[in-house]
Amino acid sequence: MERKLSSDISKNEPPTRQGLQVSPSAPVPGLKPDAFTLPRSRRTLYRVLVAIGLVVAGIAAAVIVGVWKSDHYIHDSYFRSSGDVPEVVPTEKQVVERFKTLKNAGDPVADELLAPLAAVPVEPISQEEADRFKVNCFLHQNIHIQSVRAVASNRFILATEGNLSTPPLQVRSAKGADRIQHILFNPDLIVEVRDGIIHGVR
Repeated sequence: MERKLSSDISKNEPPTRQGLQVSPSAPVPGLKPDAFTLPRSRRTLYRVLVAIGLVVAGIAAAVIVGVWKSDHYIHDSYFRSSGDVPEVVPTEKQVVERFKTLKNAGDPVADELLAPLAAVPVEPISQEEADRFKVNCFLHQNIHIQSVRAVASNRFILATEGNLSTPPLQVRSAKGADRIQHILFNPDLIVEVRDGIIHGVR
């Protein structure tokens, strides 16, 4: 009875599978474990290149950020301080502006900023000398200065208000000498500043 059962059991067992048996721990056919492993020298080289790239990128980022901050600092500083920076006024203009303030206030100190008024020339003088004498004469009179406008580094136009006259002058001409006397109303006077003193021009 036991033999029969054994014989039946052996007959009913599924046939043994024939074919390729793959072990889980065995490598996949056609692939080598070292196929994706870089040599030590190449791995060291790649690491060095990556490190250098990171350093360069960090320096570039720092430079860009520094330039951006510097530009914004300059831009912001300009607009914060532009309204606080006083205007740089040349010394010559300061002299003329001070003369205007003193003259309009009737302060006799204003005459200290003018070239001394020369005596009336007796002999004939040139037209240029006559112009200078007339302006110096006007500046010493009772005038009101409305405005000052620069026309050169040391030359200015004074817009004045007042009736001005000069003494008779002998002015040389092609015919000899002409006797001239000027009476002006609200003239514009051209002056120049030399060594802190105002001189008439025309």
